[in-house]
Amino acid sequence: MTRRVSTPQVLGKCHNLTELNFERNLLTFLPLEIGNLTALTKLRVDGNTLTQPPIEIVRMGIPTMIRFLKVFAEASGSGEVFPACLPSSAPPAISDIS
Repeated sequence: MTRRVSTPQVLGKCHNLTELNFERNLLTFLPLEIGNLTALTKLRVDGNTLTQPPIEIVRMGIPTMIRFLKVFAEASGSGEVFPACLPSSAPPAISDIS
């Protein structure tokens, strides 16, 4: 079992990627670059303790998660990942996701 605590930023340039398996990799956040993976149809994140995006957003499905990551990146203006982000501390634009 591979255990990663971060992901390579180049991942966001893999626009044709359709499946991504991050199961049991000790991740606490998904990088904002995943918001660029518009062809993604399957994302597995079980066994991680995600706080960014909140697991509730991930459970809403890939299109919602991608919108969340894109809006979050635009609202933050920095393109950085905020691992401690919870819905209550997210930029105001995030509340319009669902």
